Amino acid sequence: MNGGNDYDQSSLLIAMLRYMGYEANYAKVSAAFSEYDLCNLTASMDFESARRIYTSAGKTLSDNKDGTYTTEEIIVLLNLDGKNYWNKRRRHINYYYQRIFK
Repeated sequence: MNGGNDYDQSSLLIAMLRYMGYEANYAKVSAAFSEYDLCNLTASMDFESARRIYTSAGKTLSDNKDGTYTTEEIIVLLNLDGKNYWNKRRRHINYYYQRIFK
């Protein structure tokens, strides 16, 4: 799926999973990524353009002062047989779990 923001995409996946009888919820996570990752995410040639594109949709970026930046994202948390699984939307980005909500 290429359209929509993180909340839109999570909502669609949660609706499909719940329809199929699975327990699925939203999870709020912190995502940390490099300038290079942000340029790839936005298809930009330089970091300042990438930052402007990314933050134009209301997203925030916090400078970690170590070459990485942190933002919050909404992802899907799926519970199967008592074990939680979450969809890391981009495998090369480090996610840090914050909380679950329905």
